[in-house]
Amino acid sequence: MAANSDHALIQQLAKNSISLQKNNVDLIHSVQDLVKKMEDNNRTMETYHKEILFSVKESVDKLTGKMDDMLNLFSEASKHISDVGDDERIKMLTTKLESLLEQNKTIARGLLLLEKYVRGKSEFPTQGFDQENSKSMF
Repeated sequence: MAANSDHALIQQLAKNSISLQKNNVDLIHSVQDLVKKMEDNNRTMETYHKEILFSVKESVDKLTGKMDDMLNLFSEASKHISDVGDDERIKMLTTKLESLLEQNKTIARGLLLLEKYVRGKSEFPTQGFDQENSKSMF
């Protein structure tokens, strides 16, 4: 009778082991699917991030060009106003233009720093799961 009991326990243990192995296989497949989805999401986010940084870079480049044009315009205006004479209104206007010119130079320096920052951020390393590493995990 003890042999039948042992045999029944061994059969039950074998069934439980097979069931556990099936559950493990299902779990491995689920994890592999999740890894694939994460890799796809990572690629999508990387592409989106690059597009945004490129757009910001273009905007900063355009703004920098416009600021340069404006600085040139103020420089030229300042030169011509000083040629006009010693009228008090002209001197006041010249002082204001020089102040604006200095402010614009400060803004232009800030824009150049921002552009440098954006260019630095647009060159980020790609990190993610590669297929070989994810397969070797399981």
